[in-house]
Amino acid sequence: MALEGTLRDFSLADIFQLIGLQRKTGVLTLRSREDTVTVTFLDGKVVGADSLDRRLENRLGSVLIRTGYLSQDQLNRALEIQKETLQRLGFILTHYGIISADSLREAIQLQITQIVYRLFRWHDGDYHFSQETTIEYDRDNVTPISAESILMEGARMIDEWPIIEKRIRSYDMVFRKKLTDQEIVVVGAEDADEIDFDGNAARRRKGTLADTIRITQEEKAIYAMVDGTVTVGEIVEVSRLPGFDTNKALYQLLTRDLIEEVS
Repeated sequence: MALEGTLRDFSLADIFQLIGLQRKTGVLTLRSREDTVTVTFLDGKVVGADSLDRRLENRLGSVLIRTGYLSQDQLNRALEIQKETLQRLGFILTHYGIISADSLREAIQLQITQIVYRLFRWHDGDYHFSQETTIEYDRDNVTPISAESILMEGARMIDEWPIIEKRIRSYDMVFRKKLTDQEIVVVGAEDADEIDFDGNAARRRKGTLADTIRITQEEKAIYAMVDGTVTVGEIVEVSRLPGFDTNKALYQLLTRDLIEEVS
């Protein structure tokens, strides 16, 4: 029996759960009015994802530049070599020592997870799973991701996205830092000031000084990108965090009253 239909009848979570439990190998294609996305599975684990609107291979160089791993001159040279050899861009970048293998793996893994997690915001669309006996994927740079871990993250996103979107209404929004007399202290996630998603307010951890605001390292990285000119979409592109986590960090900074929208 073919695995195909609409997301209105069979949710993305149900699809991933079925593929994961049955350890299926093949390609899941999802189509909506905005985009067409393919997710590749090996034995029920995600090993690849691509977007027609944002092709992974074409965007890799841009991502590496904006995250500071690569210069434009280096990318141009790599693209010249690619035209001559028809080799994958990632192979060229590491083979010629332009970037490290770890940097390439981090960028590719980030792009795959961003594409997959973005699917959990889809409320409509068609899907089709083509089962294969085997598939090819970038074994050197991609670590298979279990369907279970994706579903856990997806469930968290489904719960929190509607709350975040009430304040992060568009990727075209621009934020700036707010002046504060309080000291911003970077701590571990377990020690940061709590964010109440229900009441839309920040709560201090017990024992926290009144003149300090405790944020995580990830939130600090996003806070540093806010300058009153860059859009939310541009921050998401530059951030080394998944798109959801970037938006959540912005929401947390807003709730802590550290940033504000530029009107």
